[in-house]
Amino acid sequence: MSRYKWKAGVDENIGHDPILSPEKKAAILHNMRNKGPKSARKRGVFFGLGLTAVLTVALFLALQFKDDDLDLVISTDGVDESLQKELAALQEENKALRESFSRVDEDLQVYDHTARNIISLLGSGKFDELKERYNVEYNGSEDRLQFEGYEGFEVNNPTTINQYPMRFAYIAPGDAILDTSSREVISVCYYLYNRTPGEEGKFSIIFGFNKDRTIRFIANGE
Repeated sequence: MSRYKWKAGVDENIGHDPILSPEKKAAILHNMRNKGPKSARKRGVFFGLGLTAVLTVALFLALQFKDDDLDLVISTDGVDESLQKELAALQEENKALRESFSRVDEDLQVYDHTARNIISLLGSGKFDELKERYNVEYNGSEDRLQFEGYEGFEVNNPTTINQYPMRFAYIAPGDAILDTSSREVISVCYYLYNRTPGEEGKFSIIFGFNKDRTIRFIANGE
């Protein structure tokens, strides 16, 4: 580089300062030119350190999440096993309930058939046939029907109740008349609707069945 180009470079960066000698200006220019790369190097170093730190944190988080995922899988397996056991228990319970409902449905058909046959026999005044067919003891007449052990809970006017519409009300374990929870008795209730003009209303008849589905009593309800 010629002295003129060197001096032009000095003057361009330092300016035309009459106080500084060309040598001083050259030294200042040298330092200025070297300062830029040094800063760049520093920035490069800091950038490298920052990138390393970021990568380190990222790697740590990746490993941490990997461990968490493993724990989650293990936990999920545990939950699945627990749910499977609970599901199996619910299936067994559901099976038992279905069997129970099936028995109740079958029993209810028998109870309903028996109850309607009894009403039909009473409406026909066939008291003796009722005793023979269902093997029950009671005192009966056209005005009153009383079963043994249930005196005071008679059925009034038994020969006329067959003329009323009869609707199933409920079935429940226990003796609804004596208000006991004995499992030996099943109570089946029907509503009968009196639609005679001027006498409109409803009343209930309760049929008590033994565990073997045989009739135990008939009595007025509400």
